[in-house]
Amino acid sequence: MGRLSVGLVALVFGLGAGCGGGDSGPAPDTTPPVITAGPDVSDIGHESATVSWSTDEDATSLVRYGKTTSYGDSVAASALVRDHSLRLTGLDALTVYHFRVYSADEAGNAVGSSDRVFTTTSPIGKLVAEGWDFFEAGEYDSSLARFTAAEALDADHIDVLEGLVWTYLYVYEFAACEAALERAFDVDEDRADCLVAAAFLYQATEAFGDAVVAAESALARVGPAYVFEHDGDVTDEDVRYSLILALAALGDFDGALEEARVLDPAIVLDPADPGTWGAYSTFEEAMIGLIEDLRSRV
Repeated sequence: MGRLSVGLVALVFGLGAGCGGGDSGPAPDTTPPVITAGPDVSDIGHESATVSWSTDEDATSLVRYGKTTSYGDSVAASALVRDHSLRLTGLDALTVYHFRVYSADEAGNAVGSSDRVFTTTSPIGKLVAEGWDFFEAGEYDSSLARFTAAEALDADHIDVLEGLVWTYLYVYEFAACEAALERAFDVDEDRADCLVAAAFLYQATEAFGDAVVAAESALARVGPAYVFEHDGDVTDEDVRYSLILALAALGDFDGALEEARVLDPAIVLDPADPGTWGAYSTFEEAMIGLIEDLRSRV
């Protein structure tokens, strides 16, 4: 910590140094404040950040900041407080900023911190967060607008691509969904939520072989307690049901039955025992009936 001259303090804060009134008056206060905590940076965004620190006595607040140690910008508050917090605004995204904090007590004694740095974030994070907020609210046009704006900043950002995949899926724009999905897999072929979306997409577009591969890969990644973060109604059971549908569509009823038993171990249907087929004359018909029954459970 460095002690500032009274002249600099007066210039920065508009304060005068306290002086004694003669031999009989109190001794002048010449002890500067002590920074007891911080300075810390919080709520860092792509264009703003908050700098906070504490002093051992009431004092003013000043932050000098800039892209170099020459700073160039500042923000100040003249209120005498012990807990200091100033918001820096108008910053550039993805930029390293240098800053120092200063505090002066009522007598004009001042203290300054050493140089510190922080880095602003990308605006993509804010756009993605807003996109998912709109998605969760069912406002898919607004969701798509946010993800598309983020895509213009970084077309290969996996979080952006995942948002596009799910939003296009929910508005039934399957061609756009598949294009975004292919790009997402180019970035991360094991992205769990993208694999889940792929299972649903390929099922919807009747690409059943791809649906089986995607669903099996998704289930291997997400495990038995999966819930999609942005739609709590989408679970691992939905993925498995999609797998059952795809297997049945490919004529693999034995495989579909095996997966159905994962959903409901109490299933007694046996391809070799007509007595378990109920009112159906073939095992395949019984399986179709079972699949319809499962639809109401997942």
